[in-house]
Amino acid sequence: MVIVAMEQYFPEAERIVTDNLALPILPFGYRAEVKLLWPFTKWIIKKSEQKVPGLWGSIVSRKRYIDDRLSVDAGQIEAVVNLGQSNGLCVRKSSDRGGEISLRFHSRMQGIPVLQ
Repeated sequence: MVIVAMEQYFPEAERIVTDNLALPILPFGYRAEVKLLWPFTKWIIKKSEQKVPGLWGSIVSRKRYIDDRLSVDAGQIEAVVNLGQSNGLCVRKSSDRGGEISLRFHSRMQGIPVLQ
């Protein structure tokens, strides 16, 4: 989530993914880290790409792909099952939907069950 939170500081036209919840749902320490390290983001991306090529891009591209697919296929989707959020950071309790739901998908998936 830190990578996606840092991505939000890029101008909107330069972002691969826009996630307004990426920063607010991080624990305080991670939020502070993102805000302090933002001026060094391009250097961090460069260094991470040297150590693990494709890491930064694969994380934000994966989120973008999921968001795009959900937007395009919204009329044909009966349920969303998210198997990739074991950390629980994108989840909140929801009494109106009967349990935990994904915050990222909640606003666009009205009336569609989102399971984790």
